[in-house]
Amino acid sequence: MNLEVLYIGNGDELLFLEEDKKRVQEKINQGIYNRFTGSLEPLQNLVNLTELNVSYTNVSGSLETLKHLTKLKELIISNTDLESGLEYLPESVKRFNCSVKERPEAKCQTLYKLFVNSQGEAETDESGYIKNFPPKLQDYQQ
Repeated sequence: MNLEVLYIGNGDELLFLEEDKKRVQEKINQGIYNRFTGSLEPLQNLVNLTELNVSYTNVSGSLETLKHLTKLKELIISNTDLESGLEYLPESVKRFNCSVKERPEAKCQTLYKLFVNSQGEAETDESGYIKNFPPKLQDYQQ
C-alpha cells in the first residue's frame, strides 16, 4: 500500500486514509484526544506521505525523522510536544500548523515562536497554518 495521508487517531483507530478526513476532523472537534506517544521515528519510512497530522497526540521530540519524506506537503503538529528539528523538514512542506491554542503548555510552542512577529504573534490563516511557510522555512534553514 502506498500510504499518502496519515492521521494518527484515537485509541483503536490508528490509520485513516483520505476518505476518512471528515470523520477524523469530527473526532478532533469533539475533543477526543488519542494515546499515541513517543517519537515520529516509526513514520520515517512512509516516504509516500503527502499529509501528516499528529495533532492532539502525546508525540514528542524532533521533526528530524521526517527529513526523508520528500513528498510531504502538509504537516500538522498542533498541541504536541514536538519541539525541534524544523531545519530538517523537506522543502516539499508547503503547509505547517503548530498551534498551541488548546494546549498552551505544549512544547511545539518552541517551533511556533520561531514565526512570531514583533507583536509576539505568528501570522496564520483561518485554519492555523503559518502564512508563507515555504520562504520562512527556507530563511530558517539558512
